[in-house]
Amino acid sequence: NAKNGRDVSLLVKKGGVQMFKVTWSTEKVNNANEFKFILHDKLEVNPESILFKNIISQYKFLTPFNTRSGEFEFYVNKVDKNVVLNKFYAKGVVMKDGNKALELLMTTNEQPYKFELFAPALLGNVKPGMTEAKISVAHNPGQSLEMKTNFQKFTGFKIYKTGSGNERKVEVNGKELVMGDYTLTDNSFSTKLTVGADYLEPKITWEGKLPQNKAEAEAFMLKNNIVVKVTGSKRNLDLSLNWKMTKPDFNFGTPENGKISLNAKGHNPRWGDYSLSRDATWKVENKVIEVHWTGLAKFAQGRLATATPIETAFNFKILLDKADLIGKFMKKVNGKEYSIDFPEGSGVMPKIVMGQ
Repeated sequence: NAKNGRDVSLLVKKGGVQMFKVTWSTEKVNNANEFKFILHDKLEVNPESILFKNIISQYKFLTPFNTRSGEFEFYVNKVDKNVVLNKFYAKGVVMKDGNKALELLMTTNEQPYKFELFAPALLGNVKPGMTEAKISVAHNPGQSLEMKTNFQKFTGFKIYKTGSGNERKVEVNGKELVMGDYTLTDNSFSTKLTVGADYLEPKITWEGKLPQNKAEAEAFMLKNNIVVKVTGSKRNLDLSLNWKMTKPDFNFGTPENGKISLNAKGHNPRWGDYSLSRDATWKVENKVIEVHWTGLAKFAQGRLATATPIETAFNFKILLDKADLIGKFMKKVNGKEYSIDFPEGSGVMPKIVMGQ
């Protein structure tokens, strides 16, 4: 058509009487600055038609109709962005028998960003009497982020700088939830979070500086040692995680290997004093994957509390050419073993031990 779109019409009659009629019309703008697509549609249905009797009149969540018309518009600003994504909006309206049944607006093309939905038939099933949902988001990069809603139990949140260094406050439903400050260096991140009289101070360190390019990111991910230390009014944690591996090429015929180790101990209200360790090594060669995974865990209280440490041992091989799994997967809880052992041979039944 003249608006760079298409016009489509479909008419179905029975015995010379119109059963239903569908019309579509589209518009499109696409250039270096913007993309815009508009759809107009209309559906007219005879209440004596099979379409109305068997489908439309049987709607459980939507309202039946004889005439439905709609308009939908989608727009992308190809020039301007909001932090990462291009500015855009989507909006539409649906009329049924002359009454508005649905209206949608979702936009980042203006401040604040908005999501608004009027849909009584749908939202009334979520909450009786609810006809519309409204959410707005105001973002001032580096300074604040605020969301407002028309919901009854969650009216929104706000994160904003207090003006004291990197300190931020978080408010939920108009009440202060947490306050925190942070420090970021080339090889560490530390912060302090305060909730009323309680506080939490985590610090994370790693080897080398934060990656600035692809080569540095690759080196960072193939070998590193991360240490986490958390102190607080109700909990603490000392954790170390280190790993070393060859660069994976996902060709299971070429040699690859790696190892990873995790050790943690701490205290919190749920588990009391606890400790956890995991050590894993793996290698791949000639289309054989071999894995050894061991660990210990001890919790003083809660559902995971045991008299002796929980032992974990997974030792297995996967023979890709033979589609065979060989190895044993074992957990030992309070001295009792729970395991499944797969012998060599894809058709051989495994041995299962439950609490011996």
